Amino acid sequence: MYCFFGAQFDRRRQATSSFAALRALILILLFPLFLAPARAQFRASIQGVVTDSTGAVIPGATLTLTNLQTNEQRTTTSNGEGIYNFNALPPDNFSLVVERDGFQKKVFEHLQLIPEQANSVNVQLTIGAAATTVTVNAESATVLDKETAKRCLDAGAKFLTSTGLVPDVVESALAGGIVAIPGALTPTEVIAAWKAGAQFVKIYPAAPVGGALYIRSLKVPLPQVKLIAAGGVNQQNATAFIAAGASAIGVGVELLPRDAVLRRQDHRIHELARRFLGFVAEARVTDQPY
Repeated sequence: MYCFFGAQFDRRRQATSSFAALRALILILLFPLFLAPARAQFRASIQGVVTDSTGAVIPGATLTLTNLQTNEQRTTTSNGEGIYNFNALPPDNFSLVVERDGFQKKVFEHLQLIPEQANSVNVQLTIGAAATTVTVNAESATVLDKETAKRCLDAGAKFLTSTGLVPDVVESALAGGIVAIPGALTPTEVIAAWKAGAQFVKIYPAAPVGGALYIRSLKVPLPQVKLIAAGGVNQQNATAFIAAGASAIGVGVELLPRDAVLRRQDHRIHELARRFLGFVAEARVTDQPY
C-alpha cells in the first residue's frame, strides 16, 4: 500500500518542472480492505466504457455492483456509447459483474474505491458463451508476474509497481500504455530497470540503506533516471529525500495509520496528506542540488 507524492507521470517521458501551484499527484494502490464505510465523509464513483476486443462500444450491457462490506447491490446499463457509471458510493470494497448476450460474463473482484474521486474501470468483453466467466482479482498490492499485470490492466490500473525488477511486468505496463514503476536497490538494478523502459524506478527500501544520502549517491552518476524513494519515508525525512534528488516519495503507514483508518478519522489522513505535499513543495522551492 503506497501513495506516491510528487510524481508527474508522462508515458512519453516528457519531464515537467512547473510546480508553481504546489501540485503533486497522489496515487493510491488498493486502499486497505479493512476500511469501514464512511458515507458521511466520503463519496466516490465508478465509471467506464464497455467495449469488445476490437474496441467497439457495447451498449446495453448489464453491470451489477456489490458492496462486499454491506452486500448492497446496484445495477445499471451501459448507454449507446458504451458508457456506464455508479455515483455516490462509499470508499468500500466492491465486486463488479458485467454481462451482455453473446459475450462472456466478466467479474471484477475486490475493487477498492479511492475516496472523493471518480474511479475508472473500463471493461472489455470477449465474444463467447454467457456461461463462461472471466474473473479479475484487483487485491494484490504489488505485481510480480505477467498474468497479474494483465488483470490489473483489465481492472483499469494507471500504473504497475513491484518491489523489484520484473521485466514481464514492465513490458506489460508499457504495452498497456500505463506507467511502470519497478523496484530496485543497487546501481546495477536501477540501470537495468531504466533500460527496460521504466519511467520511474522505486528505490526500496530506501531508509534502511542510507536514506537521502543513498538517493543522492545514486543521482550523481544517474541524473537521467527518475527515482521514487519508498520504504521508511516519514515526516522527518520526506523533505530530505526530495532535496536529495528523488522525483517522488512513496508513503505507506505514515500516511494511512491503521488506527486512523479503523476509526474513520478522515480529517487526520487529510492532514497527513497535506503535510507530505507540503514537504515535497518545500524541498522543490529550496531547489537544493544533489
